Formats: sequence, C-alpha cells, structure tokens
Amino acid sequence: MIASGSMTAPDGAALVWYSVWDDQPSRIRFVTSTVERLQKKRPLGYRLETTQPTIDGKPGVRLVLAPVRWPGWDNLPTVHVVKARSLTFVARFQT
Repeated sequence: MIASGSMTAPDGAALVWYSVWDDQPSRIRFVTSTVERLQKKRPLGYRLETTQPTIDGKPGVRLVLAPVRWPGWDNLPTVHVVKARSLTFVARFQT
C-alpha cells in the first residue's frame, strides 16, 4: 500500500511518500534498492529523508523529497491505514 502527496513550495515541488509492507524483509529490500538510487538522483538543492516507521502495526517507509528550505520539514504529515469496504486499504494523511 502506498500513499503519497505532493505540495508546491517557492523553491520547487515537495513529495511525501509513505509505503506499508507486509513484512520486514520486503521493507528492507525497498530501502536498500530504491531509496539508495533516489539518493544518487536527488536534485541539487533538495533534501531526501527516509524513516522506517511502524504504521498501524506494519513495517513502513516514509520518504520525503523536498527543497532544503521547504517550510514543511518542520511539520510533516502523518498517515494511518483505513480499511475500505472493498477490502483494500486506503491511507489518509493527517497534518
């Protein structure tokens, strides 16, 4: 399950991306492959930050790619999983 949101900032767009994984090995594979590649391609003047939170009992990853001076760094949105009627999962951002 993936939730993402983008915001505009004076210095460029900001991306906040959450992913929730079935298990710890899947999360580790994602972090060691995808995140390392993103760090190498990070635009000049941008900061990439990743954390590995537990989201509603599941291993998660939060990836934030935003301008260094983006004001949202001090107030990042959080997310929680909401079970939908169709048995899929939907994430809702909370600021």
